[in-house]
Amino acid sequence: MLCDLNVQWPTSAVNMQAAIDAARRAAADLVSHGYHVVAFNQTVRGKLGANLASAIQLADPAEWAGDAHLVMTAQGRGNVAIRQLKRLTVVLDDPSQLPSLNSTNAHLQEYDLFAVTPTNEKTWMAACQQVDCDIISLDLAQRLPFYFKHSLVGEAVRRGIVFEICYSGAFKDSTAKRNLIANASNLLRVSKGKNVILSSGAKSVLETRGPLDVVNLACLLGANQDAAKHSISTYCRAAILHGETRRATYRAAAAVDSIAETPAADVAWKFGQDLGGSTDFVGFGDSDDDEDAGDDDEPMSLR
Repeated sequence: MLCDLNVQWPTSAVNMQAAIDAARRAAADLVSHGYHVVAFNQTVRGKLGANLASAIQLADPAEWAGDAHLVMTAQGRGNVAIRQLKRLTVVLDDPSQLPSLNSTNAHLQEYDLFAVTPTNEKTWMAACQQVDCDIISLDLAQRLPFYFKHSLVGEAVRRGIVFEICYSGAFKDSTAKRNLIANASNLLRVSKGKNVILSSGAKSVLETRGPLDVVNLACLLGANQDAAKHSISTYCRAAILHGETRRATYRAAAAVDSIAETPAADVAWKFGQDLGGSTDFVGFGDSDDDEDAGDDDEPMSLR
């Protein structure tokens, strides 16, 4: 299954409904490109207050704005299986925010995914070693005030946390593009491509790209072919399951669900069924096209 875990949900806008429709159009465009899972991301700053509530309004795609629904069905996919997720991203500016980010916080239980964005070295170290999050999302389009160290990145990977690269930051200007390429290349070098996902971070349709474009971008940034493919599939699914474990268990203790009591759609999703076949994404060994793709170290052709 192919995932984009960062479609920006508006939290403040002059015309909120227009901004919401733009976010849904971006999600619909991703679905039309072949994605199966889309996460709407709500970003907050500062400490999590008692009045924090999810602003994300999930709705059946048939109830989206007309143009978004048309975009989603433009390629004849019809009622494609799409899974919508809620995600919360907290910008970490100060270590004093950390006590409110523990797994027992009731507000975090409302979201399928929980991510943090560290902005300095202290919060970067805390995110890798202490914070019980699913994703560490970094603003790679600007110069970072810290360095990627093997020890910290390795500790985060050991804890099951994934790092996120948002490619839409490269669309701002040439400086942002240069920073993103340099920072992303360093991250992929230190992590060896493991547990690194690529997301759009899109606010509109203009900032979305298809799966093969994203795979090619990952290869250009320094990832090998396998890591590039896993960056929008396997590692994303690992982050989603990590989020389920964080919400459904205490300190990752085992939780047992009866299959008879679990909705059929959830059972199919957990076992990777009904969310894309071998023709939806090339490169996992089940497709004849993968044998013709050539050396794993060579970027995949867009043609």
